[in-house]
Amino acid sequence: IPTTVRSIHQDKILSLRQQTQFLWEAYFSSVEKIVLTTLEIIQDRVLEHGSRSSLMWNGHPGGLFALPQYSGYLGDFPFFYAPLGIKPYPKFTAVIHAVSPLVSQSQPILKLLVAVAKSQYCAQMHNSFLTILPSSILKQYFPVNTQRGR
Repeated sequence: IPTTVRSIHQDKILSLRQQTQFLWEAYFSSVEKIVLTTLEIIQDRVLEHGSRSSLMWNGHPGGLFALPQYSGYLGDFPFFYAPLGIKPYPKFTAVIHAVSPLVSQSQPILKLLVAVAKSQYCAQMHNSFLTILPSSILKQYFPVNTQRGR
């Protein structure tokens, strides 16, 4: 056995260590994560048609962040493009959900919205609080096609 263990290449050992670190941080580093992971695994086993694939569980960002209710096709999740060999679309749609109203123009959420809207890669934005912004601010800060939330 020691000879077999020593014959494993250092790159493979590093890869296994990184995978172990990811699994620890994603699923076992706290009691809350252990409980949530256990419940999600049970749900995956009970509802097999909506279960996560091993790539979802074993790859970043992990099975707790990639919900199968969103989609059963891994290509719908941008973080699986590389493992699946999918080229990303040249532009994206930003969907931003905020629960508190905008009080001032210096709030971080507005800064985020402006930065996303100014991106050459943003095709359109959807968010839940554009309905509270006046049209003049919408035109000034959000030059891309914005969709008002309902």
